Amino acid sequence: MSGALLSDLKEFDINSLSPDKVDTVITSLHRRKTEYETMRDQLMSTQKEMEQFSNDIRRNTGLIAEADNSAQLLVKEIEEKNVQAAKLAGERVDMYGGKDPLTEENRIRLLVASAEKEFQDIFKMKTKLDSEITSIDGQISHTISKLKELSEAIRNQEEVFREEMGKAGFLSDEEFLSSRLSGERLEALENLEKGLLIEENEISTRSREDKRLLEEERAKMLTSEPIEELEEKILAFDSQIRILNQDIGSVRERLKQHEDLLTVKKGLIESLEKQETECVRWEKLHDLIGSADGKKFRVFAQGLTFESLISHANQHLRRMSDRYTLVRNEDSPLDLDIRDDYQAGEIRSTKNLSGGESFIVSLALALGLSGMASRNVQIDSLFLDEGFGTLDNETLEVALDALSGLHQEGKIIGVISHVPALKERISTQILVEKTTGGRSRLIGPGCSSCGR
Repeated sequence: MSGALLSDLKEFDINSLSPDKVDTVITSLHRRKTEYETMRDQLMSTQKEMEQFSNDIRRNTGLIAEADNSAQLLVKEIEEKNVQAAKLAGERVDMYGGKDPLTEENRIRLLVASAEKEFQDIFKMKTKLDSEITSIDGQISHTISKLKELSEAIRNQEEVFREEMGKAGFLSDEEFLSSRLSGERLEALENLEKGLLIEENEISTRSREDKRLLEEERAKMLTSEPIEELEEKILAFDSQIRILNQDIGSVRERLKQHEDLLTVKKGLIESLEKQETECVRWEKLHDLIGSADGKKFRVFAQGLTFESLISHANQHLRRMSDRYTLVRNEDSPLDLDIRDDYQAGEIRSTKNLSGGESFIVSLALALGLSGMASRNVQIDSLFLDEGFGTLDNETLEVALDALSGLHQEGKIIGVISHVPALKERISTQILVEKTTGGRSRLIGPGCSSCGR
């Protein structure tokens, strides 16, 4: 079946058939079928036309020769057109190559439009230039007319000049030119003329101003006295002026003395202000530490030491509890208050503390005092006598942790207490044991009995 199909397809130049080319082959066969049907219809139509032509040929046998001649001419013309077409096609290929005709047509159309626009611009420019040329021609004509008028006027002036030159006794142009002044002399005379004119104007101006002032003075009619009396009055006035000048000199001297006194006063005021400033400073110092019995100064000095003690004590207190901070009493600088950070920073007296809180504060003060004393004297030992019996377990742990920290820093801590819980935390112990006869004995490291 496939062999017969391939043999049938060979007629259509199809030598092989694969599954993926079936659709392509079918499409090609459909296209060929369509072309075949079209060509068949054209053939049938042509045959009908040929039959009609045969009938026409038979009917018009006489026109065959003429038609043959015409056909030969047409064939020759077609050949020539074909040659021209082939030539044009070659020229087109040489000119455009493989370019798209539509693209080239659009490009040429754009070029033509651009050329037309450029032509319009050039035409407008030409029109403008023509208008300018016409205007320039008019100006040239007007200038030529003016030149003619000027030439005529020059000729008239030359005739007048020659008449005047003849009247002046000059027989020729050379004689007139030789009698002219030199350029330097003419320039000097012109400068002299300008200077004289300026001087004349200035004199005229001054004269008019003097006349105006004279008229104004006359219009005032200040006096009708003769000049001799006026001169005597002027002398008297000059004498008065000298006296007044002397008085002015005296006043100026007093003013200078006054200014010197003001300068001295200013210096005294500045010195007084400095003294007042110094006095205010001493008054403030007196208010702080001054008193007849020295109490204020003692309180001030003790307050400085007390402030340092509070600072050292707070450092130890923060290690034992983050709740309390020691502060100075605002009304009594040498009294202590405590700030409770668990109660929004409320400040209250240390007298209201519980037994455990009082112990912790007292321990912090003792440690702070030892820290202050250690600046001058090395303190390596600390002894605590009782005070642990009133502590709850939590406060006891806090106190013991603080003492343990001091022990780790190399200090010797001695505790005197009857609290059994301390035995578990203190490894080195010295026990006091009662004996008969109202006596006691020490048991522990470094203790030995003395025989009697």
